[in-house]
Amino acid sequence: MEFLERTAGCFLCGGQSDRALFHENGYSAMQCECGVLYASPSPAADAVDPTEDPHLASFYALPAPMKVDWLHRHKPAGRLLEVGCGDGYFLAAARARGYDLAAIEAHSGRSARIREKFGIEVEHAPIEETRWPEGSCDIVFHCDLLSHFPDPLYALRRMRGLLRPDGLMYFEVGIVADLAPFWYRLMATIQMPAHRWLYTEQALEALLDRAGFRIESVRRFGLAPAYFVSRFGRAIGYGGGATTPADQVKDRKPRLESALRAKVYNFLRYRVGALAPGIGPQTILVIAKPK
Repeated sequence: MEFLERTAGCFLCGGQSDRALFHENGYSAMQCECGVLYASPSPAADAVDPTEDPHLASFYALPAPMKVDWLHRHKPAGRLLEVGCGDGYFLAAARARGYDLAAIEAHSGRSARIREKFGIEVEHAPIEETRWPEGSCDIVFHCDLLSHFPDPLYALRRMRGLLRPDGLMYFEVGIVADLAPFWYRLMATIQMPAHRWLYTEQALEALLDRAGFRIESVRRFGLAPAYFVSRFGRAIGYGGGATTPADQVKDRKPRLESALRAKVYNFLRYRVGALAPGIGPQTILVIAKPK
């Protein structure tokens, strides 16, 4: 498989669009007919630092046990490799359920800390450059990465190669493309150019199909309740989503008085969001298996 740098346009179908849905940081979010929302102009190689993470710790820590519980229903044991393990919150929840752990992390400091904390093998590399043996994992997990990869199709094919024939890929991704203009005004930012691509569910299905996966199960969570409260009620203040204030992203240390706000945001995002999955932007959990 060959990784190619992309020119401006849709990585999935090669299309070019003249329909801009959002403008941010000198980029336009262009809606392709296939359902991919892409950043134009195409971000330069040095425009995005792949080791930076705009989310606060609570974005990963609070929902991790719930995510592992859902995985456990589909595959209750095996060797789990997390791509982009960050500070290890999902790994900690997975270890508590008995999974055998491994990880890939592009940030040298985090990869070293995870290696020391968990005593597991952590490869310091992006997924595109992994040397992990093919067919060595039962589960590959990643969270909020499909919008960041320079070439998501190539990245997914690398992940597919790591799986055993009966393995599965598990991930979370936002479904926030092709929304009414109102929703983009509500979200205030979609974090371009860090988010190079956004998806409709149809585009995501097409991407997985081309990468050699079939979708087995999906859980949908509507983000409207969390966005409305965060944007208008100011009851959240920050949330580890698209509206995270830059000053809190920089040091990744939420103020003590924000701990309750983080729990409220998590409750709205997943508990309340599960009751309103079809309203506006969504985040979904996906179980996919190699075809």
